[in-house]
Formats: sequence, structure tokens, C-alpha cells
Amino acid sequence: MFLEWVAQVTGLLHSPDTNILNTVFPISVQRTIVSNVVTYFMGSEQNGINISLLLPTQAHVFWVMECIGQGFRLPLIDHNLITQCIDLYTKWIQSPPERQPAWIRSNLDAYYVLCLKHLSLLFSNRTKVREDIQTHVTLSLRALNTFSIVTKLKLHPETWEVMLKLLLGMTDSLLCTNNFEEESCGDLIADRLLQVLYDAWLTSGNTNVDLWNSFFKLHKNWSTHLAVITQWAAACSALTRSVLARLYTPNPPTVVHIWVSATITSVIDINDDYVFYVWQRFLHLLGNVVYIPSPNNYRVAMSGICICIEDFLQIIQNCTPGAPDGNTILNIFAGPLFEAVIKNRPGYEEGTSFAIEGLCKIFFNCKRSIFAPKYLAGFIRAAKAALATGDAKNMTLISLLLHSQNLIPTEITGFKILIPYYVHAISRILKQNPSTFRCGMPVETVRRACLNILCHIMCYACKYQKTPFPADSSLEGDSVVETFYDLEHHIGLMLLTALDNEISSSNLKCLLSQSLAFILEFLPTSESTKFSIVAPQAGPQVAPLFVWSLLHLILKNLGASKWPSDVSCCALSTLCEIVVKYQYIERADQYAQQLVSQLSQLVRSLLDDPSSSEHVVAESYRCIATWAMVNDSKWLFANLRTLSSMVEVAVLGIPSLNKAAPKKKESPMITDAAISTLLCCGNQLGAFPSPAGSERMSAHVTEEMLLSRICETSNIPLEESNQLVRYFMMDDNIIISLIDIPSLSSDGVLVSTMITRDRTAKYVWQGHISYATTNAASSGYKKQPDLPEKLVPRTSEWKQKSLSATSEQYQQLTSFLERLDCKEEAVPEIPEIISRDQAELEAKSYGLLGKTWAEPPPTFEVTQQSQFRAGRVLAAHLGFVQSQHVVVPLDNSPALIKSIKQLDQQPERECMAIGVVYAKTGQFMEEDIYANVRLPEDYQKFVSSLGWDIQVATHNGFLGDLDRRALTGATAPYYANFSTEVIFHVSSKMPNHQQNQHKKRLIGKDYVLIVWSEDGNYDPCCLESVFHDVKIVISPLPSGLYRVSTIVNPKIVIPGPFVEDVTVSHFSLGPLVRSLSITAHRAAQTLYDGASAKPYFLRQRILCNITKAYKKADLPRNVHFSSFFHQIPTGSKTRESLSPVPATRKPHPLSSSTNSLPIIPAASSTTTSTPLIGSPPSPLSSQLHHSSSFTPGSSGITSAPSFTTSPHDPHPITSHNTVFIPLTPPAPTTAAPLPPMSPAPTPPTSTAPAPPTTTAPSPPSSSSSSTSASSSATTHSFTRGVPTPTFPAIPSTSPPPTAQNQNSASLSNNSTTTGTNTAASSFGRIRSVTPGQIPPQSSNNNNRMSTSAWTFHRSPNSKRT
Repeated sequence: MFLEWVAQVTGLLHSPDTNILNTVFPISVQRTIVSNVVTYFMGSEQNGINISLLLPTQAHVFWVMECIGQGFRLPLIDHNLITQCIDLYTKWIQSPPERQPAWIRSNLDAYYVLCLKHLSLLFSNRTKVREDIQTHVTLSLRALNTFSIVTKLKLHPETWEVMLKLLLGMTDSLLCTNNFEEESCGDLIADRLLQVLYDAWLTSGNTNVDLWNSFFKLHKNWSTHLAVITQWAAACSALTRSVLARLYTPNPPTVVHIWVSATITSVIDINDDYVFYVWQRFLHLLGNVVYIPSPNNYRVAMSGICICIEDFLQIIQNCTPGAPDGNTILNIFAGPLFEAVIKNRPGYEEGTSFAIEGLCKIFFNCKRSIFAPKYLAGFIRAAKAALATGDAKNMTLISLLLHSQNLIPTEITGFKILIPYYVHAISRILKQNPSTFRCGMPVETVRRACLNILCHIMCYACKYQKTPFPADSSLEGDSVVETFYDLEHHIGLMLLTALDNEISSSNLKCLLSQSLAFILEFLPTSESTKFSIVAPQAGPQVAPLFVWSLLHLILKNLGASKWPSDVSCCALSTLCEIVVKYQYIERADQYAQQLVSQLSQLVRSLLDDPSSSEHVVAESYRCIATWAMVNDSKWLFANLRTLSSMVEVAVLGIPSLNKAAPKKKESPMITDAAISTLLCCGNQLGAFPSPAGSERMSAHVTEEMLLSRICETSNIPLEESNQLVRYFMMDDNIIISLIDIPSLSSDGVLVSTMITRDRTAKYVWQGHISYATTNAASSGYKKQPDLPEKLVPRTSEWKQKSLSATSEQYQQLTSFLERLDCKEEAVPEIPEIISRDQAELEAKSYGLLGKTWAEPPPTFEVTQQSQFRAGRVLAAHLGFVQSQHVVVPLDNSPALIKSIKQLDQQPERECMAIGVVYAKTGQFMEEDIYANVRLPEDYQKFVSSLGWDIQVATHNGFLGDLDRRALTGATAPYYANFSTEVIFHVSSKMPNHQQNQHKKRLIGKDYVLIVWSEDGNYDPCCLESVFHDVKIVISPLPSGLYRVSTIVNPKIVIPGPFVEDVTVSHFSLGPLVRSLSITAHRAAQTLYDGASAKPYFLRQRILCNITKAYKKADLPRNVHFSSFFHQIPTGSKTRESLSPVPATRKPHPLSSSTNSLPIIPAASSTTTSTPLIGSPPSPLSSQLHHSSSFTPGSSGITSAPSFTTSPHDPHPITSHNTVFIPLTPPAPTTAAPLPPMSPAPTPPTSTAPAPPTTTAPSPPSSSSSSTSASSSATTHSFTRGVPTPTFPAIPSTSPPPTAQNQNSASLSNNSTTTGTNTAASSFGRIRSVTPGQIPPQSSNNNNRMSTSAWTFHRSPNSKRT
């Protein structure tokens, strides 16, 4: 009695006159009757007999259909007969009208109703046998197909109601709770059954309230079936999309596409009015979804609601006019979502997680909406309930953390109350071991969400400081969080804890980046706010301790090789970035010393490990150099052990300097990094920035400039000016040019300028030598007196004082060399030196066998008078003449000058140009953004914090194509350190022109763009004319904080610390954005240009090309000597290189005329510098071969000359294979204007040298220079001078004296007086070499020798040509 039950359930009218066969005949008779009738009509259909002739009257139709309908009641064993009944009805329904009986044609709806009633008889629960269930499923699906055919026909509303009632009864019969069985037919056909039901309901257009109420009542009972929830969610989503399309799109489709699965889809045509009606009805079919009994069904239902919410949010994100706001969405969906999260039923966490996800999406995407207080309160309450969950694995908590990452920066009203709850919840997760933590979501993703939230909440501690939190913000089992200050301790501890136990590479790099942001945010920025790390209070004391803890943690993991190479590089880059906070770090000198020392040990171990990463080693070198340069390197000079370790490790990375050492890890990347570190030690320590400022690395003085001034102030013709300059190549990578200044040379004074160029920069010194003649004759060689048979060391008062005075410094030098482990090889004991020299003299019998004088060395005759005088004397004193295979002349030709100019045009540091634009609220057009000029004060302060403003017209550093004529602005922010130059192309600082093409041209080619978005809704595609690889978007927040987010080209891999999304205060905004910009620019430049585009690579390449093209290698010895002093043919014009004259290489003919000064093959008795620990060629001021002279008839050797340097001098003088490292820090000085250069005065003399000292060098007094009665010395003093020399009006043409002096060299700090013979330990290691022949001086032992002294003025790094 199925139809009677359906009538009772749905109100369907049922006629008692039907079902006659079932009540009169037994089942066998029924089977026979049905079989005969069905077989007959099926045969008639096959034979093409028109059934309208067989059923002429209504009685015929009713009787036949009563027989066929009885077939649907037969047992399932007669499934073949039942199948024939279904097929017969289907054919009759689909048959054309002319083949239908007359009564059916006139009463189609009644015929359809009768057919559907008979088909519905199949859907009663008949059996529980598995085989019969499958048969029942097959028959039911066949009948549902017939129902689906009928739904596509045009039916009367009453017919629709009958069919809907039948479908409701059929569905309830199979899916109601009371009849539910795990293996029932209803469970197997539920998908298809519900599809037919939903299609019929949506197609019918039914608005019968009673029928809808019946549907609503029955539908809730079916919620135990997952198919019901799935079908409902799909229908709601489809209806929501259709409603929104009809409301907010101009030409919406009229069909609703319901997609349940790949096999269950429906396309239904619904009119506008009914789609709104049915959408509202369908949303409430399940009632309150919070009470769905099955956790899985509950999850699907909440997921369906979230899908509908996303459809609404898509309209908002598309900025559709008239789009609904957040209150509208919450009014539709908020009820069950709030209740679900607040209840948070155990076992239903997965479904609740969808509820909190939907709420987070609404509040984040509708941030422009002014939410009603009831919704704000409901959300805060729901979020608090989720965060208060004690279980770190709770899916509700995990979902809130995952989907509220971007919600905190929106700063919705009242959200700050949740900050302590967030801190406690995140702490519980980050304390977990990620290798064992399981929470239903990828652990890496969950921990990353926690870190992203920390990025946004940590700045609130600085912003609100002592503002209290609610009383219940401290949860049970956690420490107290009473004020915002308390957050700093928790966040710092969480970062360190997570960094220690994290295993994900991406999360580790995120932690390192956030640690840097934490330091920039919390480390005190003035001495008044600097606290001790031992203070017991919480709050501002945490950051100084955090800096130390971070260092220990990074060094520990690097030493243990716990991190992958990319993470290790990021950690080292983070340490490099901390340098900007050096002055605010507690015990900063000790911090730097520990960092450099341990990194040096790390590099040493990595070089011994063939499997180590070359990127880590190279980055370690960069970190060491960065920290060595901090604070003018004062801390490094106070830690000599660290300095020696640093140099040692740098040398270990250069294979050419370790040929005798065991096999090390070799790599071009490592070698370049090691050389750069070593050059940094030799060139920059204690001297950056120079007095000219950080914008200059190279001096601006050039040979062309000097020669031009010489021609203007002297009687030398322009075509002969090339006689005053010589070029040399040292060790194939250092170019040295010596230039005579005849207009400054006077009687007894020679002036020369030395310019050195290497891969790092160009350096200029100007020096003069003064000859003070005594009683002795000033010309010719005099016969020397007889010498004793045995040369005994002198014990004069001067010698005793000298040895005594140097003993303390000598001990310090030997102590330093012992740490370098090469004392015996490099510096013999002084007695050993004396004994060795005495034995050598005895072996050569210089005056010991009765001969009282020595023959002068032979000279080479030249054919022309050379004007290159001061330079050749300086070259001889510096040892260039003797070092034939180290210092090689270059072909002085216009082509060489052109190549040198090309080298000078190459930058010495990484040069970066970064664009900055301002986007006002609602600006999405490129022209509008570029046209912004008058902007808020906070933006202007930010721009100022990126660097310091420079005047474009007079700036000497990198300009990034800015126009000096102010066409692109008069000023621009600029930043520079010892390795990087950054210019910021600020659009608002550039004047507006038509279409602003100049702004597009400059900013458009920058790799990195900084965008200040006034409303935070910047569209990355609004600057359509260019594509920047990295965009850094700054969005001001209502609280006065700033959100910094990044948009990165997927091709760019940023190895350094790079925070993708963070909220910061104005204190750290500028430094953080600048750091992000530099890191991003370096990564983008590496991607497109490669590592070979680095400035030092380009400069080195040019140096190599110059060496190959112009080096005069393998010259005979006499030709080598002559190349220093010969006369260059007048046809070779150096200045021609400045005009478009073809570059030609001129031969160097040997001259035969007698020179005014004889050519000395070697210095008299020289003391040359040896490698400190074996170092590469350095951008030295010169290669010094220092003379320690003696004279026949004297009994001793002068003490070793010393090297000292000016406090302003960043480039110590080194030998061709030596980098001399200062062992004492330079005295702190302030950059003062340098006086103009004037003709060098004659240095004063005294009877004794100043005693050596081991403290920081200071300018010596005029009495510090000395001359011995028994020896002569040439003293070189290198100090800073002015950029360009001042020439006198009347040049002096007096030639220098012809007397040759035995020379010794030293460096001094005084720009006007000569240097002192201070201890050799001031700069480096000294050893003696075999003295050469000494020309006889005078036969009178009492006559004093001529005294000469070189004074060098170092040109500051001023303007760039």
C-alpha cells in the first residue's frame, strides 16, 4: 500500500478504485496477466502497430495501465518483466501525439500522473538481501530516468505538485531515519534520487507554502545521509552564483548549473523571480546546521556555507558597483557560523574550522565595511573561544591561525584584545617538535601561519607599551601578559625556540627574516633608551639579549651543519644586516669579535670539507668583511688575534697562495670572496668612509688632469707632457702610474704623483723628496777610507738608543708573528741579521783585504735627456726598478690611456637604483600615480629615512641616470656603504612634465619598486608600461603602524632575509624597507646579469685585458732599467687619447745620452716586506723596497724602517705580494678640509730618531726625523693632501742633486713633516735582503752624507670625473 503511505505523508489524493488485480488475483495470475499484456504491447510497438487503434476509449486505457501498473508490484525476481513495464511507459511518454490514443492526447497531464504513480511503486523498501538490493537499485535508476524525462516536459502546476509529492514520498521512503540501513537501496541511489528531486523542484516553479513546509520537514530527516548534504551544498552554491550574477552582472545567464560530481550535473532554466525565492528557501532546508548529528555531514554543510560566502566575496573583490558589504553577508550566514565556533562541539572540530574560516574571510575581504557592533562582538567572542582551546592540535584553532594571517593588519575594531590570546596559542604550537606534531594539516603550513601572525603583532608592543590587556588574557598554565610590553619577551622567546627546533627550510628563512625585523623594531635606537641585558625587568631589555642569543644560535647551527645551504646563507645575510644596529648592541665590540672569530673558524673547517657549499663559504667571507668594517674597524684593531685569524682565513681561500698547504676546497666563487675580504682588510679597514664621504671610493685625480695643469703652469709644451708619466703593471692586476710635477720641483726637492688602480678603486698619492746637502761634496763619488780587517757592529750611542727603543715593539711584533706561525721564516732575530750581513760582507771582501773603496756600479747610457726625474727616483726607492718580474712597464700609448679611462668609468661597488611612487586612494592609472607631488608628512619622513638627501647637481657618487640639470629633480635619497651604492628614484621629487616620460624611463627600468599605497589597495598591474620584478607595498594603518607586503616575480629566488608581509612602526620602516630593497635588487640582478656582472669582476676583466695588450714582459735587464728613464718619442702624445685619434702602440727605444742621475740597478742595502701570511696582490699605494743603508767604514746597519699610516688613510702601503694590516687602530679623527698642496718644504733634521711606540699612531713632531753621522736615509712619508695640487706661477727648473743616497722608507701621519723610524711592528713583517753595491761617497769619515726624505700626500676621494 505504498501510494496510500505517500498520500498520508504528502497529502497526495489516491483513488481506492485502483489496485484491483492485487486484491483479487494471486501473484501467479498477476504475473501472467501483466506478462501477456506487456508482451503484446511491446510486440505491437516493435511491429509498428498504432496503439491508438488498440486503445480507443478511456476504459481501454485505464484497464491496460492498471495491468501494467500491477507489474511494478511484482517481486524483484520478476525484474525482467518489471524492466519491460518501465520501458513500455517510457516509450508511450516519448511517443509522438499521432501515435497516442485519443484520450491520452486530450488528457496528457492525467496520463503522466498515472504513469508516475505506477513507477513510484518501485521505491518501497522490499528486501535486505544483497543480490536483490542491487537488482532494486538497477530498476529504481531506470525508473528515475523516466521521471527525469517527465521533468523536461511542459506540465500543469497540479501535475507538478503530484510529481513533487511522489518524489518526496519516494525519497522519504528510502532515506528517512527509521528506514535507514547501511546497505539499503536508498543509500545507493540517493545521489540520483536527490538530483531528480532537486531538478523537479527547481523546474516546477512551485510556491505552495504547504508543500515547501513538507519539503523542509522531510529534508531535515534526511541529513544523516552524506549525499543529501552534498546535494544541498551544491544546489545552494549554484543558486547563490545565479542570484549574484542576476544582481551584479549586465547580461546574466538564465540557467542554473548544479555540479555535484563528474557524473551528477544539472542545467536548469529558472526565471529571475523564482530563482531568488527558491535560493532563500534552499538555504534553510537543513535548518540549523550546527545540530547535524554526523561530524562528516556537519563538515560538508559548513563547507557548503563557506563556498556561498566565497561567491559573495568574489563580487566584492571584483569591485562590482553596488556590491554587498560585510554586514549583508553576515546577516545571511553569521548565525550558524558564530554559534558553531562558540559551541565548538568535541568531535566536530573539522566542521567548526570551516565556520571560523568563513568568518575570517568575511571580515578580511570586507575591511572597508563598517561592521555592526553585534557582528564585531560576535566575531571577537568566536575568535577568543577558538584561541582559548587548550589543545594545540584542535582544528578550530588551526583554522583560525591559518585564515587570520592577513586579518590583523586590517585592525578591525576590538581586534587588539585578541593579541595576548594569539601569543599564547602560537606559543603552544611553536613549542611543539615539528617532526612529531600532527594536527590534520601540514605542519609546515601551520607553523608558517603562526610566524606570519607574529610578524604583524610584534610591533604593537612598541606602539602601545604599557597599555593593559583584559584581566583574563593570561590563560591557565601560561605566563602573565598584562601589558603590551610583556609581549616582547614572549615573542622573542618564541622566535628563538622556533628557530632552534624548526626543520622546514622555508620556515627557517622566515624566522631569520622575522628575527631581523624584531631587532630593528625593538633594539633601542638611542643611548637614552639603552638598557642593560642583565636588568631583571621585562620589556626593552629583551632585544639586546635577543641579539646575542640569535648570534649564538646561528653560530651553533652553522658549526654543526644542521641547516641546509640556503638557510645558512640566509642566516649569514641576517648577521650582515644586523650591522646597522651595531652602536646599540650591548658589548658591541665583543659581539663583533666573537662573530668574526667563530666565522673564521667555520670557514676554515668548510674549506677542509669537500662537501661543503661554496655559497655558504662565500657568504661567510662577506659577513666577516661586513663586520670588520663596522665602526671604523676600531674594535678589530683592539683584537689583534681576531685580525690575524681573519687574514689567515682569507688567505686560505686563495689557492695560489697555498701551494705548499694541503689540498683545500677550490672554487672561483670562494676565491673571489676570499680576495675581496683580503682587499677589504688592506684597503678599507679603519678608513671608510673617507673624508670626502661615503659616496666616493676612487680619487678623482687623473693623469690627464695633472698633465693639463702642468702644461698650464710650466714651460713644458703640450706635446712633451707625456714625458712626465710612466705606467707600470704590478702582478698583472694593479696599474701604477708615476707622474713628475716639475713646476713643484725646486732645488733639492723632487715632486711626483703616484696613481694606483686595481679591482677595488683608484688611489692617488703625491710626494716630494728633499735633499739637504752637508759639508761633503755634492757631486761625484769619493774614495772611501780604509776599513778594518773585520767589520764590527757599531755600539754608538745612537745605535744603542735605537735598539733599546724598539725592543718593546719588537716583542709585540714577534708575539703577533708567533700567532701567525711563521716567525722564523719571515723575521730573523736582529743578531742573526747582523751576523748574516757581516758574513756576506766578509765573503765579498768589501774593503776587508786592504781595499779601501768600492767601484761605482756601471751606468747605461741613453741618447736623450729624460724629463722623468722625480718618478724614476721614487720608483727606485720603492723597489720597482729591482722587481723586474713583479713590476713591469706598460706601453705608454693612447690606446693604453683609453683602456685606463674605461677602467676608471667602471663602478667600484654594487650600484642599485630603486623606484619609489605614491598611490593615493582610488588611483589605479599610471598617469595619476606619477603625477603625485604634494604628499603627506609621514611619506616624506619615510623617503628621508631611506638614505640621506644628496644634491644631484654636485653629487660625486652613483646617480642612476638622474639628470644633473635638475630635469629629474634637484635632490634624491642616497645610501652607501663600503660595498653598495643605492639611489632612490622618488617620483614625487621629480618635476612633472608632459606625460612624465622621464619618470617612466627612470622608474620603469628599476628591478625593485617601492609603492606607498594610501588605502592599501594597490593594484600590481596599474603601472602597465613596466614590469618590476619585486614590488614592496607600504600601507599606512589607522593605528599609525605600517604594513609592508611584497609582490615577487616567481622567477626571483631571494637568498637573504626577506619578510614577505610584516607590520612595523615608523622607527624601523625605513631601515627595513631599504634592506628588503637591496636584498631583492641583488637577487634580481643576479638572475638577469649573473655573478660576472659584479663591479669587481668587470674591473678585473679590464685589468686582465690591459695586461695582455700593453704589458712589456720578458724584457732584458738593461732594457727593463732603461724603460724607467728613457725619453718617450715626441710623436707619442699621451693626451691624444682624449680625442678621437686611433690608438697606436709606440716602441720604447733605448737612449744613449748621459742622464743627470745615474741608473742604479738596485738600492744600496734594501729591506723588503714579505707576505704577512701569504696574501694576494693588493691595491697598494706602492711596492716598497726599503733601504737600510750602511757605508764603507761604518760598523753597523740601521734599524729596520717602520710603516705607519695616517688615520684618514684607508689603504695601507703594501708590497706586491703583501697586504700590510695595521696592528693598532688609527686614532679617531674627524674629517677636516684638507689644505692645498704647496711645494714641499725641506724636512728638518735632528740628531736622534723618535722612540718607537706600540699605541695608535699620531702625527710626529718635526724633531722626529733624523740623520746619522755615519749613515744616510731616505724617509718616505705618506699623508693626505688635496684633490688637486696648487702650482706656483713661476715653475722651478733646477735639477735635483746628482749625489746618490742610500735609502730607507717609512710612512708617517704628518702632511708637512718627515716620518720617523718607528718600529716595524706598526704595520707588517720586515726581512732583510742581500745589499747591492754601494758607490763610494767621501774619503772623509767625518763628513755627513746628503739626507733625503719623501713626503707623500694622499688625495682624498673627492669628485668623480
